[in-house]
Amino acid sequence: MIKLNIIGILYSNKNYDLEYKIHNFCRAHSINIATAIDFVELTMKSVEIKPQIIFCDCKTINVSSYSLNVFIEKMEFKDTKIIFIGDESDKNGLQNFMTKNMFVTSYDNLPKLINDVIADIVSENVTNEEKLPLTNDLRVEICKLLSSLGFSAKFSGYAYLCSCIKNVIMHQGIIHSLSTEQYAYTAFQFKTTSINVERNIRNAISYAWKNFGSTWDELLCAKSLQLGKKPTNREFIFMCSTIIISKTKALCLVGI
Repeated sequence: MIKLNIIGILYSNKNYDLEYKIHNFCRAHSINIATAIDFVELTMKSVEIKPQIIFCDCKTINVSSYSLNVFIEKMEFKDTKIIFIGDESDKNGLQNFMTKNMFVTSYDNLPKLINDVIADIVSENVTNEEKLPLTNDLRVEICKLLSSLGFSAKFSGYAYLCSCIKNVIMHQGIIHSLSTEQYAYTAFQFKTTSINVERNIRNAISYAWKNFGSTWDELLCAKSLQLGKKPTNREFIFMCSTIIISKTKALCLVGI
């Protein structure tokens, strides 16, 4: 299962201004962030929580120290993305031990870099899990289902829904967290934010429900529908994924 509840550590010695900015930045990008003020704390927290990203503050720590070099060379952290936040002079000083998973950037350029870094993390965590048959036709089936429910492709939420439903189907109908997994994964695909994905999906469901909701109980089954209420994003994604999983398995059983 793709896990997008990304964990990060900020390695900085009481640089409160940067710490405040990084925590706000990580919250906006669905990154859970902890802070370490010295090398011992960095090592202990890294062993405990196994971060995918470490932000190093070049202004308050010795980034060229022997201890940090040893940390970077540890096998258990070989896939951790290490982002040094500094300037050109810091970049020159780090050249001797930079690896493919290490980056140097200013805080102002961090948003541009982080999308690429997180995309790498997502790609590296995709496993060869057992997938449902007819994978190449999933998007077609999803589009057919959404169209039958009155959804219009003119809304951004339509494309976001297709992505979320397909991702849930590919993982046997398991949703886990919408905000840190499904929305985040879709946000990376479309170069947007999880908040934007959630809002546009909600708006698309609201529009289709207002205009065609009276026919939904013919295809969908949910407690909210029985009560005459619009389904939540989670309910709707789950119902759609369940329908298509059932249909796909039925087609395989009859040899289609």
